[in-house]
Parts: sequence; C-alpha cells; structure tokens
Amino acid sequence: MVWHLIVLGLWALVALVAVVVDQAGPAGRAHWILAVGLFPLMTGMMIHFTAVLTRSGPARGWIRGVPLAALAAGLAAFWAVTRNPVWILVAAPLGLGVVGSLWLWTVQRARGALGGPHPGLLWYQGALLVLALGLLAILAAALQPEWWLPLRSLHLHLNLVGFMGLTAVGTLQVLLPTVGRYQDSAVNRRLQVDFKYALAGTLATGLGAAGWHVLSGVGLLLWTVPLGRLGGAVIRHLPWRAANGATLSLVGALAGFTLVLWSGLPIALGWVAAVNAVPLFFLLFLFPLLTGALSHLWPLWWWQGDGSRQERGQVLLARWGGVRALVFLGAGFGLMAGASWALYLGLAGLTQFGVQGVITVLRLAEGGGEVGSDGPGHGQGRNGQ
Repeated sequence: MVWHLIVLGLWALVALVAVVVDQAGPAGRAHWILAVGLFPLMTGMMIHFTAVLTRSGPARGWIRGVPLAALAAGLAAFWAVTRNPVWILVAAPLGLGVVGSLWLWTVQRARGALGGPHPGLLWYQGALLVLALGLLAILAAALQPEWWLPLRSLHLHLNLVGFMGLTAVGTLQVLLPTVGRYQDSAVNRRLQVDFKYALAGTLATGLGAAGWHVLSGVGLLLWTVPLGRLGGAVIRHLPWRAANGATLSLVGALAGFTLVLWSGLPIALGWVAAVNAVPLFFLLFLFPLLTGALSHLWPLWWWQGDGSRQERGQVLLARWGGVRALVFLGAGFGLMAGASWALYLGLAGLTQFGVQGVITVLRLAEGGGEVGSDGPGHGQGRNGQ
C-alpha cells in the first residue's frame, strides 16, 4: 500500500500543476484537481490511516483497488463537465460505489479494533457520508434540470467543506502534534466532541448555498467551534521557534480553511467574485495542506524502514515550507483583490515543491543527503521555516 500512496501523491501533484495548461474552464479545472487528482489520493490515504486508527494491520485484498475506481469516477466526472453531461449518470453511481465500499470497509475495521477505534476514524466516516450526499445531489440535478443550480451548489459545498474539510481537519488534529513534535493530551476528546459541530456546520453550509441562506451563517458559526479549539491548541502547544516547514505549512492550511469559510461573507456581499470561491479553496487551504502533509509523509513512504533517510528527507522537503505557506496566502489575498496573476503564483509555489521533492529523492539516492553543517535538527528548525 505504501507504493500505491507514493504513486497517488505524485499523481496528485502532477494533476494540480497540469491545470495551468488546461483550457477546460473553471468547472473542468476544479474537477481535474478534485475528482481526478485528489479523490484517488484521499481514498488511498483513508485506507492507509484507517488501518492505523483501528490498529488492524495493513489493507489487503479488494480494498486496495478502490483508489483506481476513484480515479475512474473522477475521469468520468471530468468528461461530464467538459464534454457530455450525460456522463454524470456514470460518474455519480461509480463514485457512490467507491464511497459506499470504503465506508463499509471502515465500519468493518472499526468493529474489529481492539479497545475500539481512534475517534479520528469518525471524521473519515462522516466525510464519506457527506460525499455520498453530494454525489446524490448532482445525480438528482442531472435527472431534474429545473433544480440544477441549487443542487449543484449543494454538491459543491458538500464536496469542499464536507468531504475535503472533514477529512483534512480530522487528520490535522492528529498530524499537527506529530509533525510539530508536541504533546496534545486533549486531541482524542476534541475529536469526539467537535465532530458533531463540524458535521452540522457542513450540512448547514451546504443547505445555505442551496438557497436557505440563513443557514450559511449558522454553518459558519458551527465550524468555528472545532477550528477555534484546534487553533487554540496549536497556539498553546506548538514550539514556534523550532517549528519546521512542514508544520508551518499545515498551520497555514488550518488558517487558510478558516479564511475560506469566512470568505463566504465578502462573496455574498459582492466584494469578491463568486467564480473565485473554488480557486480560493485551492490557494488558501489545499496547496499548503498537500505540501505540508507530503513533506512529512512522502519520506516515510519512499524510504520505508530506513529511518536515517526518512529523517533527512523530511528535513529537506520541509525547507521553505513556511515561505511557501506565505506565498499561498499572498496568492489567495491577491485573488480576492482581483489579481490575474494570483493563481499562477500559487502554482509556482506548488511547482517549486515538486522540484524540491525530485531533488530530495536524487540527493538521498546518491547516498548523500547532508542537510547542512548545523545538522538535521537545526535544518528543520531554521531552514524549514
């Protein structure tokens, strides 16, 4: 499964960068990134981390083919929005099959977990259920064209705020203390208590986008609870002066997701173009999340069992992580201000990370990998920023 994740991670990076040459329009670009690039990666990571959260051993058998089915569903969705809408009738049922299979597998693993599963698994299961609702919404929209606009808005928000948001924030609760090397004794309790606020906030936000506008504000306030509590824990516990670039990228993603949710207000007031909502999600949240997570996880997957190279790889990939997070943040604010160069600035930051990853692999493959005269620890603390 580790090599599957490496391939999926590389595929996601290529899909994200390739969007710069895509001429398919906003909907096509969004589906290329989300459905084709990230849906397979996120299903693969869910499979990997579910095995960890349930302490049930690595995934085996048919479940290992689910990311490939997710890729097929994503390609069908991309074809539907760029060529023939009839393909929605293929993409949505195939996506529902992927979601349903993965959800049932997580339930099965949870039942066999010794002492019960980690509460983080609940966020994955909730994310899958919300994605299923989003797929049902777009399927209903295809069958009932008169409801297309509200159901498409519901589909969009359930996918972005729901599936992507629940998965990412649930993972950040556990990943941030690991990457940042600090203790957070309240994380399990927070995951259990805050899940209901995040799930209810997701549903309210989606319904608000579909036409019940008052619920948008309710959803925003509900989401503020888990985001505020997680942000407070990071502020209190993170050793900021020693924080490496991967940690700073993940902190940037958390701040970016909060900004994305609150950006609904200036969009509703007409201060920011509504067409920029999805690109904002990419720049402020998705790009720093992906680069920060892969900075830590990619070396663990690539050099499995080689602790020395794993550590050196994390140091090298973490370099400039804080700067990249600021680049993504600046690109997001530039986009809100109407700057045409903003998305290209964000893609430049993403491309730089991809090049840095290739250099890291080549450098360590040569048997080198020295991170500087100050040693690995200092490289993560200072140069990582």
